Order: sequence, then structure tokens, then C-alpha cells
Amino acid sequence: MSLRSTGLGFSALLVLCSSASAQSPNPDGCWEPQPRCLTASTEWDEQVFQTMLTNNCLGRVYVQVCHTRRNRSADCGEFAIPQGKSDVFETAKAPTGASNWLYIGSQKPSKDAACTSQLTGWADFKDRFAN
Repeated sequence: MSLRSTGLGFSALLVLCSSASAQSPNPDGCWEPQPRCLTASTEWDEQVFQTMLTNNCLGRVYVQVCHTRRNRSADCGEFAIPQGKSDVFETAKAPTGASNWLYIGSQKPSKDAACTSQLTGWADFKDRFAN
């Protein structure tokens, strides 16, 4: 499996994709979402930075999102978003307005870690956006 999408600061999107449609789930319930099916909007008031992610994919996705702080440290979180739903990740301590994310399809909450372990780059994702 490959990374589906990474967002890069100030509401811009960079999409890394390898196929045009979703794949069938593997035995762990992991699947590769179609490109651009997770959409984002951001709000920033110099004190609090929010990224709202909306799941327009064909099923539940598991997301890792990181915000970069002014000191170049990363504030990251991981969570699932059901199909058709949205969730918000917020950073309140000196955000820069830079937001990055990636995601994978995961049908089984108990297998989220198994799904993320199949993605190259998931484990060191937050390190790429910190010092």
C-alpha cells in the first residue's frame, strides 16, 4: 500500500496517489482509498489552528494529521473518521498554519495499527515536519 494524501500548509493540498479507485480490503480490513476522497479546510487566528477533515471516501478512514509549531516541533494526532463524517484537529500553542496529513482505509477499529503498519512512511510521518 502507498500513502494516499498529504496536505501541506495554508490549506494547500499535495496528493500522492497510485490508483484511481479503492481496492478491496485485505484480511485485516485495510484498503487503499481513492485519491482526494479526504478533503480539508483550515482556520487559523494566530493562536489556534484547526484542520477539518471530511471523509468522502467509500468507507471508514484512519488519519494521522500534524501541525507545525513556530519552534518547528510537530503537534500530531491520529483518529478515525467514518464515511460521510468530519473531524477537527486543533493546535493552540504557537501554530504556524502548516497542516499535513495522510490516511488509510480501515474497516476494523481493532486493526487500525495493523493497517498503518502496512503504509511506508506512517511511523516517521511526524518527524518529517519537526526539526
